[in-house]
Amino acid sequence: MSWKFAISVVVMFLMLFVLGWAGHSGLLKADYAQIQALMRPMPEVWVRFPFVLLAQLLTALAFTWIYLQGQEDKPWLPQGIRYGIAIAVLSTIATYLIYYAVQPMPGMLVLKQIIFDTIGVILMGIIVAWLNK
Repeated sequence: MSWKFAISVVVMFLMLFVLGWAGHSGLLKADYAQIQALMRPMPEVWVRFPFVLLAQLLTALAFTWIYLQGQEDKPWLPQGIRYGIAIAVLSTIATYLIYYAVQPMPGMLVLKQIIFDTIGVILMGIIVAWLNK
């Protein structure tokens, strides 16, 4: 494992954590407050919080590894944007649309989740490309 890979994983993990916290605990807090009946009480969330961290670590590892497998000898910025968009379509957008279909989530909340998380994933794509140029 190279130092660039390790640094990229750590940075992606931190980005996932900070963007997730800012988006879901900050920007979407009022939206989530309206659907508290669909959410776990916070004490239960904190008990399971290590699973959140594990999921973010696994995502950071996979996100970095997949980028490095497909990295081309082309300018890093368009590659990062393209990668972020591809990952957003594959995971973020698809996941929230499926959740919307099977859970009683308000459409406006789902739209905000898609927008915020897509922006975050594109930013992550740009950063992982920059770190590995």
